[in-house]
Amino acid sequence: MSAEELLSSTQFELASKGNKTDSGEFCQICNEIERFQTKSKHKNEKVDSLIKVLQTVQVFEITEQWSRGPPVTIYSAQTIQYALYLINKWRVYSLPVLNPQDMMIGLVDILDIVKELIAQCFKDNKYEEDKTKKFLETQVDSLFLRQLDKDRSKSYSVARDAPALSVIQNMAFLKRDRFTIVDRKVAGYVEEQPYPEVFFQGIISASDILRFLCKYPYWIQKEPFFKKKIKELFATFRSPLVVNQKEITHKVVSDMDKTGRKGMAVVNDNGRLLWNFSPSDLRGITVTNCHLLNGTLQEFLENDKSRDWWTAPITVDLDSSLYELMQQFVCTRVHRMYVVDEDGKPTGEIKQRDLLRQILTFAHL
Repeated sequence: MSAEELLSSTQFELASKGNKTDSGEFCQICNEIERFQTKSKHKNEKVDSLIKVLQTVQVFEITEQWSRGPPVTIYSAQTIQYALYLINKWRVYSLPVLNPQDMMIGLVDILDIVKELIAQCFKDNKYEEDKTKKFLETQVDSLFLRQLDKDRSKSYSVARDAPALSVIQNMAFLKRDRFTIVDRKVAGYVEEQPYPEVFFQGIISASDILRFLCKYPYWIQKEPFFKKKIKELFATFRSPLVVNQKEITHKVVSDMDKTGRKGMAVVNDNGRLLWNFSPSDLRGITVTNCHLLNGTLQEFLENDKSRDWWTAPITVDLDSSLYELMQQFVCTRVHRMYVVDEDGKPTGEIKQRDLLRQILTFAHL
């Protein structure tokens, strides 16, 4: 990353923290007024159960529990290497892409970047360093525009005043783990994301919903449903994708993309679970370490500095309660856990979205 690019990014981040303008964006004063009005309205409502909380609390109230700063974004003219830097620094999965007019023209995520990296720089299973450096120095819009010609999964936006229960319903129905937040009216609260988007404000994810519920446990603890054991609530589990740790990393990424799945259970020669491998493990890829994609999964994951000798695979205890499992997802910040047999072999998986479906079951939806 050049010094000029770092300086430009720093100036942008500082400018973003100031008040917004009237050109389709929101100002801090308007936000504070809205927070006060919403809080006063909720105080006058009778909120006496978890269902009432989910029907009442709005998207912007949930996301602002953790941050009132601007969302992490990238301009279309900035480089792919800088996109990887932001993804790794802020530990996010995707970045909204802005044009020079500050309108959102799409989303780019870590899997998009790595898929294109493999297609361009790992021909015939050989790592080509020069092509990798050239790829990382290209602009984000080059990657983004290439993807417009391919079959892409749809993205969706949600109104900032949408109630939490509506968000959970749509995430489960549309099979999505995140929506972009927009400051405008949306019919039915959720719609397919139009571009360019003038009123973009941020992203809400399934993780945000679970964190909100676990942060205020009073309501959950009143409900017997969340005390039920996992083995009572799940009759069956989805079979996991299983891969040996000796497989080549870039092949595994390509295979994972072809299946449409977002995670694989990494096992040893005896079939015992060692790790989970998902697109989020690719966030730390840089020009200095992307050669690891041409090595084994074991080599790749052992070089991940977020894992250390005390790291163990995160598995599901079938005797734990639904609320305990929700807390485990929140504390570990993972999106997928595995059910294992007595030999430690993965036999099933549970995702965050599965917990959202249980919440809908509780709400009789």
